[in-house]
Amino acid sequence: MHGVQEGILQPKGNNNMSDFNTSKFKQDVSQFTGSLNHHRFSALSKSALTDGAKFVADELQAYWLFDAIASHIDYGMAKQHDMYFSTLDVHDGSAKLVIDDGDGNVLASQDFDYTDFPVDKIEIWSAKANGYHVHYLPSEH
Repeated sequence: MHGVQEGILQPKGNNNMSDFNTSKFKQDVSQFTGSLNHHRFSALSKSALTDGAKFVADELQAYWLFDAIASHIDYGMAKQHDMYFSTLDVHDGSAKLVIDDGDGNVLASQDFDYTDFPVDKIEIWSAKANGYHVHYLPSEH
């Protein structure tokens, strides 16, 4: 699958990251269409990131997002599934993370009262691999 899927990543018109370039980010992130690498991102997490997810974490200063997803999957009520579909929706400086099973059944959600996350919406998929969860962009599936 090539490019960014509609609805997966929607640039936010006005952001607080002073050097953030939405067009360049969209172009760069669209190049992640598969990944052979898994990057551990926290000693406390049982999860790993693909190259695309690591790019998002690095470029958007969003390791907090992956920590939040991992906390629900690794330690929360959502740990009984093999696959998860997480969506972060940002609106007026706050955000809501929803993790579902792919059939619209919400497994966990978390509100963030403040964020300067520079896109309106992003989806992260997570799947079990080798005994841990790997977080990746839908385009890497």
